[in-house]
Amino acid sequence: MGGIRAMDGKSPSITTSSWQHNNFLIDQGYVRKLTPIECERLQTLPDDYTNGVSDAQRYKMLGNGWTVDVIAHIFDGISK
Repeated sequence: MGGIRAMDGKSPSITTSSWQHNNFLIDQGYVRKLTPIECERLQTLPDDYTNGVSDAQRYKMLGNGWTVDVIAHIFDGISK
């Protein structure tokens, strides 16, 4: 369970690697896996945006995706 939370209090990034399990958080003293909807919210997508495929595919798509609001912010700065 090392790597769940760094000394500075920040969580490491979520990955799609099966050997790295960084998509866990501590909730009221218990370690649990993030739900697909929580991962969608972290990526600033609507709830159930990736619904219709298996949870494994949802995690993979969300882990390989770009955060919508961050990309919009970058493009907004480029277009000015």
